[in-house]
Amino acid sequence: MPQIQDRIIDLRRLPPGDLHPHPENWRTHGSDQTEGMAAMLEDVGMATAVVAYEDEEWGLTLICAPVWTPMWCPCWCLM
Repeated sequence: MPQIQDRIIDLRRLPPGDLHPHPENWRTHGSDQTEGMAAMLEDVGMATAVVAYEDEEWGLTLICAPVWTPMWCPCWCLM
């Protein structure tokens, strides 16, 4: 079996205000998605982490920003 490189540097619980959306991410979520995700978070809770990297200009920047990121405080962040 090939060796897999582990690129995870850290796992932290952070408030969403510490995370910044990637400035080149053009995706948006409509109110249906946002309301649906808020209802699921209320029912199920958080079951995953977001992925981010440290950027000198932007700070802690999300690679993939799920719709629930600003709703959940604090959230787990893989770096």
